[in-house]
Amino acid sequence: MLRFTTADYRFIKARAIAAHGSQMTGLIEDDPEGFRMPCDLVQHFVETDEIFIPA
Repeated sequence: MLRFTTADYRFIKARAIAAHGSQMTGLIEDDPEGFRMPCDLVQHFVETDEIFIPA
């Protein structure tokens, strides 16, 4: 397992996550039960380091 420190890249990670409009916004209007990522989960992905698990 390898850990990549990403503190210097949090802004970039946040922008990458936000780019997934179908998961982050109300872009999909025909499914009221559709998935939208909760803010606390977004925060987790932005603030934590990346872990790589080789196959």
